[in-house]
Amino acid sequence: MKLATGIAKFCGVVLAASLCLSAAQAEEIKIGFYPGAVMTIPSWIATAKGFYASEGLEPTLIPVASGPLMSSNTSSGAIDVGYNSPSNVGLTLERGFEQKIIIGNMHMPIEILVRSDVNVPNLGKYPASIADLKGMNWGSYGRGSDIENIMRVMLKDAGVDPENGVTWIGVGPPPTGLPALQAKRIEVYGTTMLYNVIDRSIQVHGALGYTTDLPLEEMYRNARASRLVDGADEVHKVTIARQTLKGYKPVDGWPSEHVPTRRAAALEKFAEIFDIESANT
Repeated sequence: MKLATGIAKFCGVVLAASLCLSAAQAEEIKIGFYPGAVMTIPSWIATAKGFYASEGLEPTLIPVASGPLMSSNTSSGAIDVGYNSPSNVGLTLERGFEQKIIIGNMHMPIEILVRSDVNVPNLGKYPASIADLKGMNWGSYGRGSDIENIMRVMLKDAGVDPENGVTWIGVGPPPTGLPALQAKRIEVYGTTMLYNVIDRSIQVHGALGYTTDLPLEEMYRNARASRLVDGADEVHKVTIARQTLKGYKPVDGWPSEHVPTRRAAALEKFAEIFDIESANT
């Protein structure tokens, strides 16, 4: 995504502005923040230290409960700038609302992998290389996941309709996603290899890589957080499993632990215990 410099003097904000303020309009600025979140501390410091005032700005800090609400508030004009994740900004852009990333504090490179037999005439040329993948099966960690949302922004940059231009398939993290790619279930797979790359880089540099003398330790912290944004990896795995299993029906005796099949038997077997628990509650 493109980096906007429309509000260069607002250095504390992380993401998403719904409009660019000109010098003549820059007296008042409404800033969305998450109550209790560490990431929003710079806004409070800037207010207390008079940084905004020294730049001719009069800030109003407005509490916002979540990322999607931050997106809707910036789109509606309820706030001018706020903190948000790239995926939420990407979804907002995809739905036709104007927002811009003006500064960020976390790098999450997305690697787009394709099978060796897939022809990509514009390999290495973004976004033309993404347009080459139109009409193919795209695999992501999970439907609606942070990674998929960023991939959808890439498709839009390439002029491809993210909804109808490709087929989305949730295949999970690399341990399951890469086999799906090799088995030709999908042609394209989006993944974050950042954590593994940074971990290996620190190992190569030895103890020095773990110190603040190099930027690797900060990269490592940010990389670890990428497995938690938009829900932990395990949450996406459960979601993928549920959606996948909806297309299958159990046969007699398999799977042996199929919960819907065994629920009635379990209720009958432990009926007395359930009655005791109900009585105690």
